[in-house]
Amino acid sequence: MIVVLLCSHAGLRSDIQLAPTCWVMPGQYQQFASATTSLKAGHKLFFVKPVSAGSGWRSQVINLEKHEDVEYIRRFHLHSGVVQEYFGNQLSILDKPFSIRVFVLVTSLSPLRAYLYGEGIVYFRTSYRKSHHRLSTKHPWHFAQLREHLQTIRGPQAVEAVFRNIQLAVVQLLLRAEPHVATYYGAIGGDPFTGSLFRCHNCYQLLGIDLVVNTSLHVMISEVNGQPNMQEAFQEDVAVLNSIKEQMLCDLVGLVFSTDSVASAVLQIIDQLHAELASAGCGVKQKYCLIDSDLNYLLSWQREIINIGNFKQLYPSADLLLHKSSFAASHVHDTNLRDALLDNEELVDTLTEKSKSFHSTMELHDLIFDVIKLSGSAENTELASINISSLHKIKVPLLAHKMNPPVVQQQNEEYFGALLGNVLGGNKVSASPCSNSLNQMPYLSQLVVSPGRLQPSFDTQVTKYKLVIPHESPMIYMAAIPAHCSCVAKFSTDHGTNLRIETYNHVNWTFGVGDTDVHWLLLDSSHNQPWVINQYSISVTRQSLFPYEITFTTDMSHKVCALTQDCDLKVYPDRPCGLYELNDDTWQSFKSHHFKKPKCNDGNVTGHWMLPCVQCARPSTCFWHEAMWTPKNCQHTKMTQGQSKSCTSNKKILLIGDSTCRGIMYYLIEKVNGSLQDWTESYSSVTHKNVNNGLTTFTFSYYPQFWLAKKQRPVYERTLVELLEVSKPLSNDSNTVLIVGGVQWMNNHHIRVTQQVLNHTGLTGIIVILKGLSSGFYQPTTGINWVSLEGQKKLIKLQNYLSQSASMHGFKMIDTLGMTITRHKHFLYGNCACQFHKVLHFNSSVMNESANQNKVLNGYHVSGDINAVYSEIALNILCHDVT
Repeated sequence: MIVVLLCSHAGLRSDIQLAPTCWVMPGQYQQFASATTSLKAGHKLFFVKPVSAGSGWRSQVINLEKHEDVEYIRRFHLHSGVVQEYFGNQLSILDKPFSIRVFVLVTSLSPLRAYLYGEGIVYFRTSYRKSHHRLSTKHPWHFAQLREHLQTIRGPQAVEAVFRNIQLAVVQLLLRAEPHVATYYGAIGGDPFTGSLFRCHNCYQLLGIDLVVNTSLHVMISEVNGQPNMQEAFQEDVAVLNSIKEQMLCDLVGLVFSTDSVASAVLQIIDQLHAELASAGCGVKQKYCLIDSDLNYLLSWQREIINIGNFKQLYPSADLLLHKSSFAASHVHDTNLRDALLDNEELVDTLTEKSKSFHSTMELHDLIFDVIKLSGSAENTELASINISSLHKIKVPLLAHKMNPPVVQQQNEEYFGALLGNVLGGNKVSASPCSNSLNQMPYLSQLVVSPGRLQPSFDTQVTKYKLVIPHESPMIYMAAIPAHCSCVAKFSTDHGTNLRIETYNHVNWTFGVGDTDVHWLLLDSSHNQPWVINQYSISVTRQSLFPYEITFTTDMSHKVCALTQDCDLKVYPDRPCGLYELNDDTWQSFKSHHFKKPKCNDGNVTGHWMLPCVQCARPSTCFWHEAMWTPKNCQHTKMTQGQSKSCTSNKKILLIGDSTCRGIMYYLIEKVNGSLQDWTESYSSVTHKNVNNGLTTFTFSYYPQFWLAKKQRPVYERTLVELLEVSKPLSNDSNTVLIVGGVQWMNNHHIRVTQQVLNHTGLTGIIVILKGLSSGFYQPTTGINWVSLEGQKKLIKLQNYLSQSASMHGFKMIDTLGMTITRHKHFLYGNCACQFHKVLHFNSSVMNESANQNKVLNGYHVSGDINAVYSEIALNILCHDVT
């Protein structure tokens, strides 16, 4: 369970860097292969570990630059194991790498109670060249020796930082585990809202957690053992192990099985908090209305801390301020969990009542907070600084959580200065004067993001960070301030294979769903040509709308929900916004009725999105991968590969437009061929002849070339004529297809010019498909011209005008604007917020049985549900004469 938790995102960047990225084999083999193909030299070291200790083989470090290691990893296409990034830049003791084993006692996971044993073990290890195994020739240390060494070498602050970071990492792991465990037990028949199956008195779990420390004193979890070895060791050199284990077991028994009476102390706490028990009836003036599980939690907690021995409270503890970021991160997971578990109508109807049977860690946080203040074990002034006003009180069941809208920052220096004085929830950040000290030259003094929180927290000497933003906040504000007076910070992005540098030191930037890397380059401007002297990188992950990805099954009774426009971008004044229930049919009956409709003859028929949901009012309970674009009186069908191969035979398909049009081309090539072996992010012209066994040709020309000055850009007519010229010979019939369009550049002029060029070249009999306008540019992003809400409404009118003009000229039109503006937040990448497809690179290992060897296949895949819908419509139109 813990292995799945740590590797649950399969190479995707997580919101908290608990552990190096890892993959569980063989299920995540393809994701591992895809993630490692683009790695640079020197960054290809990985741990390979058994899933369990009893598997009969040891972990080892592999180097994917070595042929024999590549061959070794391929076996995990079929075999079980865990592959984990190797953690470099490790802190060493006397030139030896080391790991730290801590023991954590969990007496309740939801709500959380956990204790860290005060003593642990420091194991010395070999270098990565010898697979980082434990050194049998060097005695393990206990914590006192580690503290003494760190204090001697790095000072007392280093000792405090390491052990505090250990506590942080463990608490983050447990807080994050809470919703996953509830999901797991709920899936096998339990009910996480009533607490069946996994709630019992005097139950506990002892964990052995291994951690490593880097030279920045950042701590990461390398392994979690749910059954740590507690047997006595007989070697003379491991006496330290026996003494730690023996004392810990004694303390564990005393803590877990205590029978001390604490009822009077708990009643006194309840009285001082002015709380009441729900069973006795709660008045409106009570801050807390305690249910039975809350009372049991308080009793167990007080009983345990009386007999705590050498254990230290992890949670709850007086260090709640320390866990503020951990708690905030688990808040989102806890909310998404409850959304995800609404998987049947009966559960929806009874959730309000069931949720009162116990409360999660987040829901009890206010209560725990006040109890600790009463105990006097923490400074009230420090505790009062925690902002928990946004959390739900425990007397109200947690049924919904609305993310705050993105903070839109104005792009001017006056506001930039104001932001630095008051950023992220009112915490004062002063823009300190720059320094002329050479020691400060390679550093930033501040790195600001809003909304969100960098992981780890900003430190001038730490250059790599992670940031997770919710699905509902596609844009964030970022700013960087150099420490040295002669330095400047410039924002940059990975754009294709090149690094594009923006001339800004603070930006609003838009992020699609998934992962994006951005950078702040620190330049020394004292030279004629500024020198790049450092780089701070942020790996940003924007969460999907449904992060738990519960598998859709047809045997469930799902609501049939419709979406005609998003409430955050209301462009249709006469239509409802948000998801709403369409009728009383089940999803299966709706599909059965829909598939009886006749086939649509045009892609411009007005439609809306239909999808199955547990509850229409809660988008995160919907199965978006099942969404269908549905006109009222007809249906858009999806062709099989065989049909697409047959109908595109002997056709030449020409496309002119921007990258969204290019996305259609590569979707169609993958559809016809069954795979995509050749892809290029072309910004000029490209031809693909190896399609459909050479029977189909695709040619694409990029237009408009917006990166050039307007006077230097090739005009549309010239680009179209050149496209027709390079594609010759062309037949004046349906075997020649022209697809034109992009995001928002098309107007009636382009339609008239298209007709004029076709008349002049004698190609009036070909099929012409116009890709309509698309959603995009709705965020005030730095460096682009954004379109206001009124401007977005004008796009709807322009689309209608273009549709009429296309019909007059006999061209076909696809209503891509209606499809994309309705789901405008579902874009996958691009600062324009307009890209609804993404090309993924992968490699896979295929067994050649005749040669008895593996063959590695490289290829690409065009992802994106919305792009797939309008690409299929284009395919149906160009195949209309055949099907």
